[in-house]
Amino acid sequence: MQKSQAALARHTVVIQVEEPDDLVWFDPHLLGRVLRHLLENAGRYCPAGSRIVLRSRRDKDRLEFTVEDNGPGIDQVDLPLIFQKFYRGKKSAGKGKGTGMGLAIARAIATAHGGGIEVTSSAQQGTKFRFWVPLIEKETEASR
Repeated sequence: MQKSQAALARHTVVIQVEEPDDLVWFDPHLLGRVLRHLLENAGRYCPAGSRIVLRSRRDKDRLEFTVEDNGPGIDQVDLPLIFQKFYRGKKSAGKGKGTGMGLAIARAIATAHGGGIEVTSSAQQGTKFRFWVPLIEKETEASR
């Protein structure tokens, strides 16, 4: 998340982690990239001082992450299209930087891990991205 400092410097970022019962194995580089895309988008589109909350928790047979903000939300017209390659919504077009690939990449990484990603958003209430990957318990020497 150090790479995201510039995008998040003007925001209150809260990180809440629920520790899993057992060790969980996943590709930290790729899942870190998903989190970075989601956090940087929140930082880019929310006004200064907005609250951004990152949570992780174990939910039955999967590890779930959420990135939630209290910013302006995503226009309902744009919502079904935001995971498409090169798509930039009405509000995004004037924000300059960005190719419209970040959320498409995030979805591809979550899917490649056997998981998924979804979003809920409402005007002036904020946006919540939730993505998950299945838990794959790695056998330890002691369990063999």
